[in-house]
Parts: sequence; C-alpha cells; structure tokens
Amino acid sequence: MSEVTTEPWTEKYRPDKVNDIVGNGESISKFLKWIDSWEKGETPRKKAALLYGPQGVGKTSLVQALARERRYDLVEMNASDWRTAKKIERIAGRASQSSPLTKQRRIILLDEVDGVSGTRDRGGTPAIIQMQKQTKLPIVLTANDPWNPRFSTLRSRCIMIEFKPVRKREITALLTRISENEGITVDPEALSLIAERARGDARAAILDLQTISEGMKEVTIKEAASLSLRERRDSVFKTLRGIFNAESILDAREVANSSEVKYEMLFEWIYENIPREYKGSSDLSRAMDALARADVIFSRMRSKQNWRLLPYAIETMTGGVALSREETQGGWTSYQFPTRIRDMARSRGRRHITREIGEKIASRCHCSIRSAIRVELPYIAVIFSNSTTEAAKISKWLRLKEKEIEFISGNPSMAKKIYASTKV
Repeated sequence: MSEVTTEPWTEKYRPDKVNDIVGNGESISKFLKWIDSWEKGETPRKKAALLYGPQGVGKTSLVQALARERRYDLVEMNASDWRTAKKIERIAGRASQSSPLTKQRRIILLDEVDGVSGTRDRGGTPAIIQMQKQTKLPIVLTANDPWNPRFSTLRSRCIMIEFKPVRKREITALLTRISENEGITVDPEALSLIAERARGDARAAILDLQTISEGMKEVTIKEAASLSLRERRDSVFKTLRGIFNAESILDAREVANSSEVKYEMLFEWIYENIPREYKGSSDLSRAMDALARADVIFSRMRSKQNWRLLPYAIETMTGGVALSREETQGGWTSYQFPTRIRDMARSRGRRHITREIGEKIASRCHCSIRSAIRVELPYIAVIFSNSTTEAAKISKWLRLKEKEIEFISGNPSMAKKIYASTKV
C-alpha cells in the first residue's frame, strides 16, 4: 500500500455490475423487473421508482451499476440540486422529455430526496411530481426515510422498493475481498467486528476498514476495536451537503443540530472538504476565514471553560462557511475523510509497533523502553540497512516478528529474507 490513500474505497470499489451489489436480492429483482418493462416498450403505470432504506445498502449504486452495465445515459441530481423547481425543470425535466443524440437509453436519478434540511427545500417536490406525469423515461428516486407527510403525493406515484440493512456475513465477505485486493492481512475477528458495528451499512464498513488500514499491512482486532466510538460516515456526508448548500445561518444550524456528528469531528470534516466544495478563490478565502474565527471561539471556550460560547462557534463554523459562497458550482463533490484524523490513526499504529519493539530491546538490554526507542533502535536500524546477516542475528536474539523487521528495515523484500534466516 502507499502511505497515503487519496481515493475513498467506497468509490474505488463501487459496483460496476448489478450482480456485484451486496445484499437485497429481492429488492434488486423487483427493480430490474420494473426496468425491463421500460425496455420492452411497456411503460409501467407508475413511471417512477422510489428506492428507500437506510444508508449504505446499495440504492444509488444499483442505479449507477445498471446504467454502466446496460449503457444508459444517466442524468443524476443529488439532494442539494433539487431544492428549487427551476433546477428540476432545467435539468431533469428536459432530460425526461428527450433522448440523447446517440439514441442511447436514458434514466433519471434523483438521489436522497429527503436529504436536505431547512425551510427552503420544498420547491422541487411539485416539479418532481409534474415531471413524473409527463416523463417518457424511467425516473428513480432514493430516500432514507420517505414517510415525511410532504412526500405523500410523491409516494403514491412511485413503485416503492424497500432496501434493508445488509447482512453481517455479506459485509464480512465484501471486506475480505477488498482487504485481499489491497494486499492487507486482516484478522477475521477484526473484519467480523467491523461488519457487526456497521449495522447493515456496507459503505460505512468499507470506510472503517480504510480508516484503520491506512499505512498498515496487517490489521488486528485491536485496530478494529479502536473504532468503538466511530461516527456514522454517511451522516457526515449528508451533514456536509446540508451545510455547504444552506441558504441561511438558520438552515445551516438546523443541519448541524440534527446531525449525529460531534462538533469537534464536524469541524475536521468541514476543514478538510472546504477546498473540494468551494472552487473560487474568494469563496474559499471567506470560508476558511469563517472557520478560523470558529476555531478561535472554540479555543477560548475551552481555555475559559465558558460553554455559553458553543452556539456562536457552531454558527460560525456552519452558517459562516455556508454564506461564504457566492459562486454557483454544479456537479457532485466527493467528500474526503479528514487527513488529520487519518494521520493520527496511522501514527497510532506506528507508535504501537515502535513500543512493541522497544519493549523487546529493553528486556534484552536491561534499559528503559524510552532509551531503547531513542538510543538503541536507531543503531539497530542502521545495522539492518547494511547487513542482512547481522540483522538476522539481532532479529533472532530479540525474537522479532516479520512485521517488526519490516518496520525497522523499511524494505518488505529484505524483511522476508531476514525473517526466513531467523528460522534456520
């Protein structure tokens, strides 16, 4: 593995084919039957399908995989795009009435129709209903919770297809395939624990595996257990979209207040993803300035133990950042896990293996662990880089494991030779 992975594994391992999607076989079959009727020229009575269920169970991935596999032209809009009737009519409305010049089949996807909070987000619903009446093409909507009363008319015009949490054994099998593909040795108990804590959310499980695997070639149950207080990543994604697209401080604050994410972690997510969301230099400068002011307020709040400052810090961190945008940006933004948090997790693994080696050196050299790490270990590293024979003798004397030898030498192929020599 490279030391820093920039591509989220949820994107890297997004299914290319419908058969690659994990779980919900009956729901997928129902959806494909509805699509097949369109392809046969038999327009179904309900021209839209509403795929609903918890996060990370494959709703959006199903539509995207279908489009790739059957070569559909996919017109995709997410929650932040469909809040006004004009946007619906301009993009999806026109697309639903026309075909591509290449005569390629087309499908419309309105993703997370329940995904934006606030008081200004009702404008698109009537336009969607009107589009459903007039469409000549299949329309797919996705939602986590479609039972809001304002979606009652929308529901009545859709074929409802429920997606349930993915079973633990299916998530475990998926994580096993990913870890093998990434060249990582993962303790089966660790995979089982990640799958169990994901609670049916395959996407969150993949993110967790990537988080604890950064900079590692071997993952144990200890690393998996360290995620016991894991935030729900998909809740973070939804929260970020809501904040970045809020049109008022009130809207941004509502999104933050309804989120499961703690404010310290939310700060890191916003900090990491502002440059991805705001492309204009002026917007970016204003947003980072707002976040800097929020950081000052948080610092004063902690140093003075004045918790009455918390609402001001949160409003500046969310509403201040949201209102910094002046330039309109189209398209979808792929959010990134906070680098600073990821680096801390990676350094935790390095600190752990360093201490294990230090304990072995201290035991043999009758010195403190601190001295073993600071004084003896650098000399051992020099020996490892110059003499395989001497490195093997030291490794055998200290009873080092292969991963510890690799850590000291920094060379996987050399580590294998040294470790093999200790067994002679």
